[in-house]
Amino acid sequence: MEQVIVQLLHDDEQFNKLVIGLFKDADFDGNKTIDCGEFNTVIEELCDQLNLEKPTNEELKDIFKTIDLNNDGIIEFDEFKVFVRNYFKGILNC
Repeated sequence: MEQVIVQLLHDDEQFNKLVIGLFKDADFDGNKTIDCGEFNTVIEELCDQLNLEKPTNEELKDIFKTIDLNNDGIIEFDEFKVFVRNYFKGILNC
């Protein structure tokens, strides 16, 4: 799995495709943003796919707040992309 993450982090085209797909999957209402509920669902799915432990609800709230850089209560694509990149880097550093 780590090798796949390394490859994604070094291949901008593949990384962007992954993030776009994850973002679209998370944006259930199609408004081009992710609210807290949508975010929780996508993180749970990502953890399932990567066979990682799921964060608690409190941890999810804290994560959401750190990703929502402009504090508007939603996550926009650019904020989500930064999060996914940092998340993958964090996995590699564990």
